[in-house]
Amino acid sequence: MKYLSLCIICCLLSCTTETEPIDICYPDKGVKTSKEYVEYEPENYRLTEYNEEGYPIRAEHSEAKKVYEHVYHKDALQYSIVTNLDQGNYTEGELDSSSIDTLFVIKRQKDPRRYLYLELESASGTRIEYTSTDCRKESLIVYEKNRKTQDIEALKKDGYDLKVITIYYEGKEKIIVVSNYINYKFDSHGHWIERTEKLDDGRTFVEIRELEHY
Repeated sequence: MKYLSLCIICCLLSCTTETEPIDICYPDKGVKTSKEYVEYEPENYRLTEYNEEGYPIRAEHSEAKKVYEHVYHKDALQYSIVTNLDQGNYTEGELDSSSIDTLFVIKRQKDPRRYLYLELESASGTRIEYTSTDCRKESLIVYEKNRKTQDIEALKKDGYDLKVITIYYEGKEKIIVVSNYINYKFDSHGHWIERTEKLDDGRTFVEIRELEHY
């Protein structure tokens, strides 16, 4: 299971429980915390905290050893702080500047309900371009010092991931990972709590999502 960790960064088959309507642009509205992991690997998790409107405000990725904090003003993202917990010069409560990177929003296009385009950039040379189409298709491109390193496209249904295509650029090589998400199960609030990721090579992973609600 591979995720791009910035929360600007899914939908198909519900369980038999009757659910409340979900805003497909903000499917996590009402969720306070979300802990996602592959079944039988709970130690490798992504823990996300949301505000009451469903915007991610903090995300911790245990396997990548990174923490992301997102700062908003009047529901508009201003910047994201990325803390690398795997740096040799990082210790609890003592942050070295090389352990932290701040991505500032330099361009945005937003209608009243959602971001259509968002561009973030840091002093270290990281740049992220995010595009959304009708809350049904999202793309995310990551550059490091003007070199494209990741290209992600997500197709969605009812606000949740249907298919995610990730391209990793490593030198002259491209690694393509295609994830299809099926067998969604939902809680009584309409938020997903289990799904299956099926890769194009035939491998499957059951993902668990533990939720705390407002």
